[in-house]
Amino acid sequence: QHSSNKDAVKEALVELTGQRTVPNIFIRGQHIGGSDQVHDMFAAGKLNDLLKNKKYDYDLVVIGGGSGGLAAAKEAAKYGAQVACFDYVEPTNQGTKWGLGGTCVNVGCIPKKLMHQASLLKQNITDSSHYGWKVPEK
Repeated sequence: QHSSNKDAVKEALVELTGQRTVPNIFIRGQHIGGSDQVHDMFAAGKLNDLLKNKKYDYDLVVIGGGSGGLAAAKEAAKYGAQVACFDYVEPTNQGTKWGLGGTCVNVGCIPKKLMHQASLLKQNITDSSHYGWKVPEK
């Protein structure tokens, strides 16, 4: 049941916005697009006009709590906007779940790079004795 509800919400969002990617950003009930579109509106001086009319509880609603969605939400909040950020994570087969930050930050690029650097560091410490370094064993 939960999975079918998630699919229905995704399809309704696509039908409403025509956008299949996240972040999916709404300002005052108007679909803007992704974080690039919000940045473009700000650069063109159009963002403040949207934020002036206090008709809704939130000035900005971001669907997608990955790097782009959080960047858009933080930037808007920095200028005093009331912001809501929604994110959903489908647990992995092993039951892994995470909060905001998206796949890259939590289980993708960043952890992979961290593990890669840790393995390189171990190898470099091992090799350092060949270059005259004395590293104490622990």
